[in-house]
Amino acid sequence: MKSFLIFVFIAMIAVAPIISVASTPITFRYDYLTSVELPALAVSSEGGGVVTNLTVTVAYPGSGQVYFSSDPVTELDTQSAARIAVLVATSFLGIDYKKYDYFFSMKSPSLVIGGPSASAVMSVGVVAAIMNATVKNDVAMTGMINPDGTIGPVGGIPDKLQAAAAAGYKTLLVPVGQLIVTETQLVSQSTPFGTIYRTVTNTVNLTQLGEKLGVSVIEVTTLRDALSYFLENVYFPKQQPSNITYTDEQKELFNQWRGALLLLYNQSVSELVSLSNIYKSSVDMNVVNSYVNQSSYYYSTSNTLWEEGKYYSSLNSLYQADIYLNAAIIYVRTTLDPNLIQTYVNDINSSLTSLRENALQSNVKTFSELESYLIIMDRLDNAETALNSAVNNIYKVYDLSSGKWRTVLADPLDLAIANLSQYTIQNWLSYKNLPSPTISKEFLDNIADYYLQYAKSVITYYESLASEVNVSTDVQLLNTLYNNAVSMFYSGDVPASLYYSISAVSISTLDLHLIFNSDLKSIVNAEISNVKSNLGEAGYVSAVVLGYSEQAKEYLDQYNSTGNVNYLYQALTLSLDAGIYGSLLNIGRLYGQTVNYTQPAGTTENPSQTTTVNANTTSTTNSTLLPAASSLNISGNGPIILISAIIVVFVIIAYYYTRKGKAGTMGIQVAQGN
Repeated sequence: MKSFLIFVFIAMIAVAPIISVASTPITFRYDYLTSVELPALAVSSEGGGVVTNLTVTVAYPGSGQVYFSSDPVTELDTQSAARIAVLVATSFLGIDYKKYDYFFSMKSPSLVIGGPSASAVMSVGVVAAIMNATVKNDVAMTGMINPDGTIGPVGGIPDKLQAAAAAGYKTLLVPVGQLIVTETQLVSQSTPFGTIYRTVTNTVNLTQLGEKLGVSVIEVTTLRDALSYFLENVYFPKQQPSNITYTDEQKELFNQWRGALLLLYNQSVSELVSLSNIYKSSVDMNVVNSYVNQSSYYYSTSNTLWEEGKYYSSLNSLYQADIYLNAAIIYVRTTLDPNLIQTYVNDINSSLTSLRENALQSNVKTFSELESYLIIMDRLDNAETALNSAVNNIYKVYDLSSGKWRTVLADPLDLAIANLSQYTIQNWLSYKNLPSPTISKEFLDNIADYYLQYAKSVITYYESLASEVNVSTDVQLLNTLYNNAVSMFYSGDVPASLYYSISAVSISTLDLHLIFNSDLKSIVNAEISNVKSNLGEAGYVSAVVLGYSEQAKEYLDQYNSTGNVNYLYQALTLSLDAGIYGSLLNIGRLYGQTVNYTQPAGTTENPSQTTTVNANTTSTTNSTLLPAASSLNISGNGPIILISAIIVVFVIIAYYYTRKGKAGTMGIQVAQGN
């Protein structure tokens, strides 16, 4: 026992210097370190608005690490939102996010939910910290940051407004289109038979509510807009939509596509005419004429749009003209011979399977190849959806004249969409040969990881908000897309992972707008304007981004002239997709892609002077971004626990050898006794 105690004493003396060192905080040394504090508005887990204190610290040099702490603990989507905020903010400034480390600290009086609704103000914090700018203390904000820098919709704004007013804030920034919001509340009513609960929907005018509370409520469209309200003495010139048009190579390719679609149109007209002598007495001519009239309308529209230089919209209309003619042909042929229905289905299914196999073998090395792949995957999914819809609407009817059961195709248009998809897919296969910047495997990995995180964050947010308003029809689809993205990412099929991630982001963002935005026209116009501005800064002319923006504007014009809300929904969908595809170009800057663009935002070391910042257009150096050499101390119990473990090991070893020694002596004594 005595030797055991001596051993322990020696062990403790040996580790004493280590214990002394371990009791001090671990220090990370940075050349530059700066912090800003901002209010982050949220909804508490009990309901009602709450103002959380957000501190954003940016340190240089770093490696792109994002650290997050909260008190109390927040949901995981809040932590994901912090990383997204970093990527969007640094993309906006045109700097490599991996040159810095980022620290986010949130302190709240209660548990909060809905992390992405704070991602916009997190982005403001990152920009302010990197620029060493002063943040105004009377401005608050709520909004979700989108990959293209636009501010996305959020829930619970009336509660957040009241919380901001109670905390003394005079200006509240909200996403564009959310000045008027609809709230769904569960109210109780006592009756002689017990308590009855019912759902009540209220419309809230935030401008009027803000006036009563002494708060000015202002819509913002982009991160740039928000910064102009938040930062002292920093002026961001308003973005101007660029006048970029399609390149000569793109125009030539579009002309080839048009020639192929015109040939198909003329062939379809000839086929329908040749069938006319047979089908007039056997089919419903009202159905045929309806398809033909629709086709003629789109054909005429296509010619007008082409003359106006709206090439993508023209091709889209010509494609619609072909679809309606093909629907007429399918209707006639399957009516005359119902057995052809299964033949159509089998042939189309075989064609789509072959096209998907070819697409999955694509070796993506340029931006045009990446865009081609993503578009083809989208067209394949749409075609398979249309084919499944057609198959699910095949049924049997009893023909009284013949006394037999006949197979009938309920909607030939679905089958026509699936059938002609192979033509548009072949077109997009040729798109990949257009000249464009090269991209590396590292870029694909990084951007796929970026969108994987963003998809998870937005889906989680969508699920929490959709359940509150009883709108959750796409939750299962979104989770399926996300799981596919994860599976593809870890199996090495990175382009497929990126496709599924951006599909999930597109659908969830669209749904959030439909749930919370009352002014969808403003959203479409804002997205189109932002996309064109970003495209002008990117240097590479994406025909996908230009085409989607052009078509979105065309749909919006059709909505304005007809009042058909379907045109508005199509415009919103395409404008959001244009923003997503446009963000691929901007995010590419973060990974050193060979895109022609000029770097990054200019700043000043003197915050008392007004600074004009042209994000992504002027040059800056690291020394102007952060103020002074600093160190960041991070204390914790980790070192103490480690040393404690060492002591325990020493004690166990000492005890083991002491016991071993005693056991040996006792054994000798017993032997001698025998």
